[in-house]
Amino acid sequence: MKICFVALEILGPFSGGGIATALAGQAEHHAQNHDVTVLYVHPNLAAEDAAQWQDYYAERNITFVRADFDSFYPQNTIPKRSFAVKQYLEAWDQSFDAIFFHDYLGLGYYTALARRLGLGFENVHLGTVVHGPSEWARTLNMVGDDVDNISLFEMERIQSEYSDIIVAPSQQILDWCTEQGWVLPENSRAISNLLPNRIDLHSGLETGERLEGLDEVVFFGRLEIRKGFFTFLDAIKYMHKHGLQIPKKITFLGAFCTNSDRNSASTVLEYAEGWDCDVQLLNNYDHEEAIKYLIANRPLTVVPSVDESFGRRRRLPAPRLGPRWSRWISARPCRWGRHPPIPNRPWMPTQTPWFRSFWCTTIAPVR
Repeated sequence: MKICFVALEILGPFSGGGIATALAGQAEHHAQNHDVTVLYVHPNLAAEDAAQWQDYYAERNITFVRADFDSFYPQNTIPKRSFAVKQYLEAWDQSFDAIFFHDYLGLGYYTALARRLGLGFENVHLGTVVHGPSEWARTLNMVGDDVDNISLFEMERIQSEYSDIIVAPSQQILDWCTEQGWVLPENSRAISNLLPNRIDLHSGLETGERLEGLDEVVFFGRLEIRKGFFTFLDAIKYMHKHGLQIPKKITFLGAFCTNSDRNSASTVLEYAEGWDCDVQLLNNYDHEEAIKYLIANRPLTVVPSVDESFGRRRRLPAPRLGPRWSRWISARPCRWGRHPPIPNRPWMPTQTPWFRSFWCTTIAPVR
């Protein structure tokens, strides 16, 4: 089967992120048994830089193609981008059995619409991988809706509804789409993301093993509301205010972004004023560099996301970290960060270890 993945993001030319990582894993998996092509449509990849990624993916049995669009494409409006993708696929002399798009920014909107109207793509299966609709993400980040956002939300919805198959990393995100009134195709399924074959992520730790000498805590993720950015900051602020011992070093490992028109780096610096510890901001690491940093430095890594498209958080068993760390990880911020929805809920209870009560994910340090 000949499969094409149309991508604005994929590991290599794009440094990291959930879509880039998941797409690389999907392409590598299908390339084991099928003829796979990645059509990369990001306008920032120069023609002279594409060759290295063609060789890189050729080693993984994947054909990497940099799309060369008309001059209007770099204007980068969302509808023009989607229309340019449709035109490129029409002009491209390829006979794919299936074309997959990610939902983000509705790259496949005009392609799916053209097929719906009988204007082409009759003999190809169209698929959408719903990583996390923009409406879902921007609601969690408390971003207001303007006209451009509403248009984008509709493009992503219609692209999904007009697809032959929908794949999402969890049933949760499919349920969210249905709750918002999306009419998904019958062939919609939840399949967990596949990690690309890059580096060994196994920490070597055994369940219940006691950890000692942890002097660094890492916030791992984009510095935004949905990723639990303010939840983490408020936890450290609470501990500092109440005289609880904080780690010697706090690292923020993730891309900067804007929260309520304010850069996240400046927010960290404001919170950190007076903290008796080192604060490190690492915002330019790609996927592999970030993972290698965690493995090499063995910090306690915290991912306190409000929500993730790969499924709801689970309450994790408390690791055996010794008395100092058991006290440190005893805070439980509210699920909604700085805005507790239940007034009577304790804001920062210290009665139970954090990992028993805080909805988060950790990457355990390596021995």
